[in-house]
Amino acid sequence: MLLVCPACGGEKSGELHSTEKRGVLLRYQRCALCKSVFRKDFGLEDEKLLYGYQAGWSQLTKDEAYPEINAQRYRLLLKRLDAQANGRCLLDVGCGKGHFVYRAQEAGWDAWGIEITPSAVQTAQRLGAPVSNQDFHNIENRVFDVISMFELVEHLVDPLSYISKAATLLQPGGLLYITTPNVQSLDAKIAQSSWRAFDPEHLVLFSPEQLACAVENCGFEIEQVTTRNLSPSLLKRALRERLGSKSRGRSHAVKVDSSRESDQRLRQRLRRSSSASLMLDVANAVVGKTGLGSTIVLLARKGDARKPGQASGNDRRP
Repeated sequence: MLLVCPACGGEKSGELHSTEKRGVLLRYQRCALCKSVFRKDFGLEDEKLLYGYQAGWSQLTKDEAYPEINAQRYRLLLKRLDAQANGRCLLDVGCGKGHFVYRAQEAGWDAWGIEITPSAVQTAQRLGAPVSNQDFHNIENRVFDVISMFELVEHLVDPLSYISKAATLLQPGGLLYITTPNVQSLDAKIAQSSWRAFDPEHLVLFSPEQLACAVENCGFEIEQVTTRNLSPSLLKRALRERLGSKSRGRSHAVKVDSSRESDQRLRQRLRRSSSASLMLDVANAVVGKTGLGSTIVLLARKGDARKPGQASGNDRRP
C-alpha cells in the first residue's frame, strides 16, 4: 500500500477517482502537495492480471511488433539524441518488446534493453533485439550516454529511485529521456474516471511540471519538457456524446475505453490523407504548447558537460 505520494513523498492526499478496470477497484488520490495522482490502495496484484497480455506477443511477426509508423518516430528521435548526446551508448529501461532498442542497434548505437517481464524478454530476443531480463538497480560498473524510459515511471512504486539510479549510470552530460501519461491532458479531462491511463498497472501519474521537478531534484538539468498526441478515437466519441448530451439538456463524463492500438490504427489511416495529416500536425503543435497532450515527453541532462555550441539546459519549450 502506498502511504505517501511516490512523486514527492507528501503524506496528505484526497480521493480523485474511483473506478474499476480489469476486475480491480482503483482508488486514485491526488497529492495535496505536488498534485500528482497515485494509487494509495495498491497491493501486489497478480502479475498475470497486470501483464498477462504480453504472452500474446509470442505470436507477433516483426512487422506487427515493430510497426513502421513507430519505427519512423524512433529513427527521428535517435537522430535528435545523436545530435545532443556525447556518445552512442544507450540503455532502454523497461523496454517491452524491444522496438526502440532494436532501431537504435540498427542505427549503429551500442544499445541494450532491460525488461523484467519474461514473456516480453522472450519476444524481444526472438525478434533480434538486444534485450535481457535484469533489474535496473542491480546494474553496476556500466556507464551510458543515453538512458531512455518509455512509459515506465507510471508503473513504479518508487519512480524517483529509478531516476536517481539513472543519474549514477550516466556519463557527465548524459541524457535521460522519459515519456509517461499526462494527468493534466485533454484526454484525462474529457474521459475523467474512464481515462485509459487509470489502470491497475499505473501507480503514479505525473503532470509535466511535477515530472520536471522530480527529475531536477534527482540531479538533472531539464533540456525540454513538452506534451504530444491526443486520443483521436476518444475525442471523436467525446464530441459525439457531448453534442448528444447538450441536445438532451444534460452533461456527463464520457465513458470510453479507447485502446492505444485503436488510436494507432486511426492515426495510420489519417496519415494517408495529406489534409488529415496536416490537421494532426497542427493538433500536436497546439497540445505541445498548451501542455494538454496525452503524453509527457521529457529530456534532461546530467551535470554541465555538453557538446560545443549547445544551448544551456533550462529551455523547456518544445
